[in-house]
Amino acid sequence: MSLVINWTWTWSTTVTVEPSYRQSAILNLCFVSPGLVATFLMLLVSLSSSHVKGRNKYPVIGTTLCNFIAAASTFLMSAVFLLCNDLKVEINFVLCSVIRRLAQNSQSVPFLCYVVIAVDRLFVVCLNRPLALRHVLLLYFTALAIAATPLCVQLFYGNIFYEDICGYSLQGPRGTTNVLLSMWAATAFTALFINIAIILFIVIHKHKIKKANGREMTSSEVRNERMMMYGFTLQSFFPVCSLVPNNTVYFLFVNGLGSAIPSWVWIAINALTYLNHFINPILTAIFIKQFRTATLLFFRIRSPEFYQRTTNVTTLTAQRSSRSTGSRSVAWNKR
Repeated sequence: MSLVINWTWTWSTTVTVEPSYRQSAILNLCFVSPGLVATFLMLLVSLSSSHVKGRNKYPVIGTTLCNFIAAASTFLMSAVFLLCNDLKVEINFVLCSVIRRLAQNSQSVPFLCYVVIAVDRLFVVCLNRPLALRHVLLLYFTALAIAATPLCVQLFYGNIFYEDICGYSLQGPRGTTNVLLSMWAATAFTALFINIAIILFIVIHKHKIKKANGREMTSSEVRNERMMMYGFTLQSFFPVCSLVPNNTVYFLFVNGLGSAIPSWVWIAINALTYLNHFINPILTAIFIKQFRTATLLFFRIRSPEFYQRTTNVTTLTAQRSSRSTGSRSVAWNKR
């Protein structure tokens, strides 16, 4: 990536996609497609199922949507550039720059959303002050605004760089990409740190955790909360695992030190990065009870009658426990 000084362009200027990118485009489509399908299905399950309800619904859907946006933008970039390459047609210079920058900047959206959902759980579990839905939505819109800021700077600043895909493309100041990489790292580690802190809080104060109505959680509710936090922590842990090699290699590339990096390293890093979009909805379906129920019903792995029987048994057990507790209280009072 190098700065170009004397190159003029207009809104109708076209560029040719580098033929060498064809193999990378095919591989990226293969890597990102499972995540695109998985996040789409999780959104479909979440929005169509009556089992997904309560205050956890929208934060989880928001994070899944963020992963879908990141996967879709990468899929769009790879598909468009592959078609242009195979059809041997040029692409508009501005359009090429927008698609390239959008795919790059959208990868920060899931990291920011992991911070949002971690902050939401922090208020619920540790502070016992659940955020209102409007506040959660405000946090998500703030995350999108933060992610869009580097994109706008890159597209409107006016610098022209020569890159490995479109050749000439719009770029911001030289340090913009370094700022973007730093933001990825800061948000990923922040989300992981908050989630680990919440798990430790649950383990230490499991007998004192209260719901929003002031009553203490039952052992079953604490267990579900702990399982949910395990899922959220893993969702923020896997991006950190891919972020360290990705940021290291990309930092070398944008600063002119990437010529010695073998092609297989880029392939491995892309595969690891796009795998996160697939892992996120899988972890949601495994660790969050209502989403697990909705997923099993959606794919007809379990029947509605099975969950109806389970609900009836749980209700009957709770009623018997309540009667038993009441009887013991009466007997104690008689004494």
